[in-house]
Amino acid sequence: KIHFEQKNNNDNGNNNQLKNDIKSEFNTHPLIGLQSIGDSPYHINAVLQCFCQSEIIINHFKYNKNIIEAINKYKKKKKLSLTKAFKNLIENLWPSDDKFIKTKYCHENKSNKYYPPYEMIETISNMSSLFDKSGDNEAKDFINFIIMELHKELNKNQLEKKLINTDFKPNQSNQKEMLSFFINNFMNENASFISDNFYGTNQIQIQCCGCGIIKYNYEIFSFLIFPLDEIIKNNFLMNINNQNNIIININDCFEFNQKIQVL
Repeated sequence: KIHFEQKNNNDNGNNNQLKNDIKSEFNTHPLIGLQSIGDSPYHINAVLQCFCQSEIIINHFKYNKNIIEAINKYKKKKKLSLTKAFKNLIENLWPSDDKFIKTKYCHENKSNKYYPPYEMIETISNMSSLFDKSGDNEAKDFINFIIMELHKELNKNQLEKKLINTDFKPNQSNQKEMLSFFINNFMNENASFISDNFYGTNQIQIQCCGCGIIKYNYEIFSFLIFPLDEIIKNNFLMNINNQNNIIININDCFEFNQKIQVL
């Protein structure tokens, strides 16, 4: 079973106003394009465009004060900040009042505007050799690195070093209590905008075919990998009399992922 836990982040108390602001920008502001950079893999720009089309991401990185706090923290420690590079990327692709954030990476000409994501690529390349120009990686690896690194930089609970209550012992046979205990323990150390919006909890129920005893395992995920060839084949066989109108959607993928397996 897949459980998604999402918190309402009210750090600045102006979420409704910010949502209205960004919707206005979506309706009225033209998108600034991304410039292709030399021999960088095509999927890098494609991934960055996907991130920059998300309303909730744009809202957070443009307006939330916690972003500035995280950037300043890394600046004081003289460390590279992916958060800073990502915020500059968002600001330049969705500029307020048609103005660029002035950086050395910013360019403009008379006929169009574009922003080369040098800062993001250089920052990520310096953080991991997997993503330099010679690196051979896939889009999902690039996405996962961005998600994980932003989560680390924006992790509020790690900074506050909250204490976990280790005295509480959940009832092993209580499914809801076990799930709640697992999620709360994780969030005690991993509270961030990223974990609120990009992480889910996978609950795995294991039952003995002989004695019937049930155990539960839990895992945090930011990716679910679906075997599309198997899903298509499964739907094809289930709809043998209507093969010309088989349509695969995300619900089919989740249902296939939750099928009972006999080991």
